[in-house]
Amino acid sequence: MCGLPGESWSARSTPHHGYELFHPLGVALEVDRHRGPYYPARDPAAPPTTRYGRIVYEGWKQAFREILSLGRERGWPPLWFYLIDEPHHSRGAMRLAILMARAAQEAGADGMITCNEPTVSEPDPDKRWFPPVGDEPALMLEPWVKTRCYHNRYLGPETRERTRQAGDRYGTYINIYGNQPASTRYLAGFLAWRLGLDLVMLWQRKNASKELEGVRVWLRDWEAAREGIDDIRYIEALERAVESGVGAPGAIAKARELLARLEREIVPTPEEIGYVDGVTGRWVPGKRAWAPERYDEIRAEVARAIAALGEAP
Repeated sequence: MCGLPGESWSARSTPHHGYELFHPLGVALEVDRHRGPYYPARDPAAPPTTRYGRIVYEGWKQAFREILSLGRERGWPPLWFYLIDEPHHSRGAMRLAILMARAAQEAGADGMITCNEPTVSEPDPDKRWFPPVGDEPALMLEPWVKTRCYHNRYLGPETRERTRQAGDRYGTYINIYGNQPASTRYLAGFLAWRLGLDLVMLWQRKNASKELEGVRVWLRDWEAAREGIDDIRYIEALERAVESGVGAPGAIAKARELLARLEREIVPTPEEIGYVDGVTGRWVPGKRAWAPERYDEIRAEVARAIAALGEAP
């Protein structure tokens, strides 16, 4: 059943089960990054015009409002709604992502989507993931999505500035690979601090404690992420101590020098630290990857600088 009174919806009555149900269909095209025929729309962000689409769209908005109301009633922290995962895998999924993000915005909710930059606010038309087809413009999540959770390969100063200019939250999702926990610690900690990320989300679908191929223990990566978060706390404690002005002038000067050195040492582009091998799915350290002992060395330096200023971490 499709959920509409007096109507049934089955594979026999229609071959469509996604974005196609929200607007009347036009002429089908064969396009890249979409499996099967694709039906472009002149305004892909327009609210649905089919009866089914309108009911679903209004249902989304009502659900957002109800959950937000419940959160306020129970004193929950501010909510971000994880709308859809990586819509760049399909042009049809991208159409749904745009509609869901618009519905969230109209309901006063903050939509979060795991994404890549060519689907959000890429200014170069030649680099956009879903370029115009037929009478349909390029598909872009901006201005509808408010929390951008980028794949780490798209992190960097340029995407950060575009995100800030749009007034959106800037974050990343870390795929856990099970063979290089140090990379998880770097992404969740030092890189997050260096880029001023608003959020870090961890993604892993394997059994967290299962050992694969003798060396892939996923639980280590979760612990590494915890260590990364602690790394941020240490650095932020040092920043607060410096800003307070408490401590000997020499200690304050050395602390400032340490923070400046960390800014230089922490590589802001993740691909220089490592990358994922497309065949094995493993994380491969890059040319500027840190030695494992370097992480604890930096934390110890930061802790000593805090102690020199007379504050505990």
